[in-house]
Amino acid sequence: MSKSASLDAPASLPDAAAGDPAAVDEADRLAERVARAESRLRVLEEIREIGMRLMRKLEEAPAAGSDAPRPDPAVAFAKLSRAVRLTLDLEIRAEEDLRAALAGEVTAHEMRRETRDRVAGEAKERVYKADERARHAARDRVEDQVDIAIVREAENEKDFFERCAAMHERFEEDEAYDDVRDQPFREVVERLCKDIGLTPDWSDWTDDGWPEPPVRGPEARPPWSPFHQPSPRPLLKKYRQYHQPIYELADP
Repeated sequence: MSKSASLDAPASLPDAAAGDPAAVDEADRLAERVARAESRLRVLEEIREIGMRLMRKLEEAPAAGSDAPRPDPAVAFAKLSRAVRLTLDLEIRAEEDLRAALAGEVTAHEMRRETRDRVAGEAKERVYKADERARHAARDRVEDQVDIAIVREAENEKDFFERCAAMHERFEEDEAYDDVRDQPFREVVERLCKDIGLTPDWSDWTDDGWPEPPVRGPEARPPWSPFHQPSPRPLLKKYRQYHQPIYELADP
């Protein structure tokens, strides 16, 4: 088995990321570098093996009756051994080049894999966030309608806030309202109103729910607002002491 085959090389070079021209070019360049390093290493291995065979032949005795001149074995050995040593040095460098090329290919593959994983993770995160937005949008739509029903039926401000707290508790803790996207809109609103003790008037209900209450003018006041009644004096306790000036006549 040759040294090039014994190196820790991948069974096949990993494919570049599909649809990424830069990654394809990079993979092609690295593959060419690996192929050149392997080719150089094979040539050097063959040269080394030839040199070793020639050195072994120096030990063979000349054939009987041969009058051919025989070179000095010491001189021939010195030349061949030097050539083999140089070949071994070149082999070491070729192996280092091959390892570097394979490491570069593996590194590039890891980078491409990390990029694919990151892109896939980001796509999954986008899908998750879009799903959460859709879930909260459906919940907010129901909440807006139940808010309208609470304002219509609450007897006072305390009752209003208690029912709002009861509604939010259902959304946070009751599995029935964890995800209402696939449930009929009115059915969810009706069930939640019943769960918090509301009996709303459905006469003005539309496919989009009840009409939005006014945001300006007298009709924007909730039913329990004290400002529905006229009064020459402050209606709220915090304003009772607001205007108590002491007037004194100035000296003539």
